[in-house]
Amino acid sequence: MTSKQFWLTATILAVVAASFEIQQLMVIPLMGLLSTSLDVSATVTTWIVLSALISGAILTGPLCRLADRIGPKKIYVIAATAVLIGNALCALALAWHFPALMLFGRALVGINIAAAMGIAILKSLGTAKQMQMGMGMVTLGNGLGVVPSFLLAGFLIDQGSSLTTVFWVTAVLAAACVLMLLAIPHTQGWRNVRIPFLSSVLIGAWVLPICLYLSLGNSWGWASWSALGVLMFAIVAFACWLRFELTSDNPLIPLRMLRGNALVGYYATACIGLLAYGYYLTASAFAQAPPEQTGYGFGVSVFESGLILIPVGILVTLLGPVVGRLMHVVGPKWVLITGSAILTLQFILMAAFKSELWQMYAYAAMFGVGVALFLPAGWSVFAMQAKHEEIGITAGMALILQMIYGALAAAIGTVLLTRELISDSALSVESGYTSVFLVYAIGMAIAVGLGFFVNTKRDGYTTGDQELAQ
Repeated sequence: MTSKQFWLTATILAVVAASFEIQQLMVIPLMGLLSTSLDVSATVTTWIVLSALISGAILTGPLCRLADRIGPKKIYVIAATAVLIGNALCALALAWHFPALMLFGRALVGINIAAAMGIAILKSLGTAKQMQMGMGMVTLGNGLGVVPSFLLAGFLIDQGSSLTTVFWVTAVLAAACVLMLLAIPHTQGWRNVRIPFLSSVLIGAWVLPICLYLSLGNSWGWASWSALGVLMFAIVAFACWLRFELTSDNPLIPLRMLRGNALVGYYATACIGLLAYGYYLTASAFAQAPPEQTGYGFGVSVFESGLILIPVGILVTLLGPVVGRLMHVVGPKWVLITGSAILTLQFILMAAFKSELWQMYAYAAMFGVGVALFLPAGWSVFAMQAKHEEIGITAGMALILQMIYGALAAAIGTVLLTRELISDSALSVESGYTSVFLVYAIGMAIAVGLGFFVNTKRDGYTTGDQELAQ
C-alpha cells in the first residue's frame, strides 16, 4: 500500500469515527423532547442511553475478537450497517410512537467500535510509524464528533424539524459511513482466534439487572421483592462471570491484567463513560430546564445547550499536542493527577454554584482542560505495563469497562434525578442535580487517589530527555 493510499484510509476512518460519535451522542440533548414525544417517564427515557451502552458492553468483545478472525474491515462494515438500521428503527419508533422499538434501535446504535476497528485496520495496512500517526487521526475524529453532535441536533430542532427527521439524518450519516468503509482496502484475519461468547453473555447477565435495579428502584421500592430479586440475580451473575474469567483459558477480560499501573489506567479510561454520559447528559438537561417552573436552569434551546459545550471541543483539540510533550517532561502520573483533580473540582463547583449561565461555559472550559490531561495520561499509564502483544486486549478491555461504567453512571444519575420530582412534572428538583454532581466528583476523586500509586519507573519509563516507553 502506498503512503497516499494509507493516509486516505486514515482520513476515511477519522471521518467515520467522528460520524459514529455524532450518532451516539446526538440523542443526549434531545432526552426531554423524546420523553414528551414518546409519552414515557424519565426513567424509560434514560434507557434510550442505557440500551446503547449495555449492548456495546456485551457485543464489543466478541466483535473485536471476530475482527481478528475474519478481518476488521468486514466487521466494521457489519457494525456500521447495524448502526444504520438502528437509526432507521429510531425514526420509525417516533413516527409510530413505539418506545420499545426506540430502545432496540438505540441498542443497535450502541455498537460503536470505531476506535477499536480503526486501530485494527491501520495496524493491518501500515507500518508502525504510520499506525501511530493514523491512530492520532482516528482519536481526533472521535473527539471532534462530540460538539457537532449537540449543535446538529439543536440546529435541526430550531429549524422546525421533527425528532423523526433528526434520526433520519443520522441514518443518512450511517449510510455514508458504510459506503466510505467499503472503499478502504481489504484486511486479512487470523483463523485461529476463539470468540468468548459466554463471557459476553455473562457480562450482560449482571450489567443489565444492575442497571434495572438502580433505575427502577425508586418506583419499585428498593426493598421490594421485585427489586431484591433483580439485585440477587445480578450478584449471582456477577459471581459466575468473575469465576469464568478467572478460570477460562480464553477470557474476554483477562482479570490477571488488572494490577498495578494497568488498574489505574483502566479506571481512568473507564471514566470516559462517566464523563461522557454523566457530564453531557446532566449539564444539557440542567441548562434546558425552564427556571420559571423549576427554580433552576436557564431554559435554553437544544442548540444553545450545544453552544455551551463548544469550549470542550476547542480546548481538547488545542491541548492535545501540548499534553503529549507535557507527559514526556513530567510523566503521565502527574498529568493524570492534575487532570482528574481539575475534573473533581469542576463537579464540586457545579454542585455548589450553578445559578448563572456564564458558569456553565466556565465549567465546560474546565471539563475540556481536565479531559485533555486526564484521558491521554490514563491510556499512557496502562500502556506502560501492558506487553506489546497485549495492547489489543487491553484496548478492548478499556472500551468494555468504559461502557459498563458509563451505563452505571447513567443509571445512578437516574436514581438521583427521579428520587424527588417537581409536582405535576417529570423534572427533578435542584437537589437531584447537586447530588449527581457530587457523586461524579467522588468518582473522579478516586482517580486522583489512584494516581498517586502509579509507578513511573516500570518497564523503562522515565521522564525528561529519555524516550517514553511505547
